Amino acid sequence: MIFDPIEVRAGGSVLIAARIEAVFKFISNPHTRLGAVSPLEVHIETQGESVPESRYQGELEIAGRVLRYDARTSIQEPPTLLVVEMKGEVSGEQVFNLAEEANATRLNLNLQYSVPPELPSYYREEPTRTRFAETLVSQTLANIRSALEIK
Repeated sequence: MIFDPIEVRAGGSVLIAARIEAVFKFISNPHTRLGAVSPLEVHIETQGESVPESRYQGELEIAGRVLRYDARTSIQEPPTLLVVEMKGEVSGEQVFNLAEEANATRLNLNLQYSVPPELPSYYREEPTRTRFAETLVSQTLANIRSALEIK
């Protein structure tokens, strides 16, 4: 039986005790941003250091399967908006919105991606796929906050 990819969406928000410029710098760098992605194992190979032209190839390990994708920064409006597009075995978009709030930064992350048809059914069916995406977003936001508030 062959399945079509399933679209998954999740979003979340966190208040970070750091300046908006510091948060934007952290998320606009593929190495620091992907270091905060959880619970996935991620490997990247960057193709440029210039943030507006930031491109990289990534690998995610999900359910024992390595999924490859190309990513690029498609929109960058420092320090309030960053959009990253992903294409390949994992396709989708990460949208980071930032706003100054009470001497801190409100970081919103909206994630949209397609679940590849080859993944086991428990990653494709509800409520697992939504719970997985929500956990990915909330843990990533918590990791970004922890990394920035320690410094």
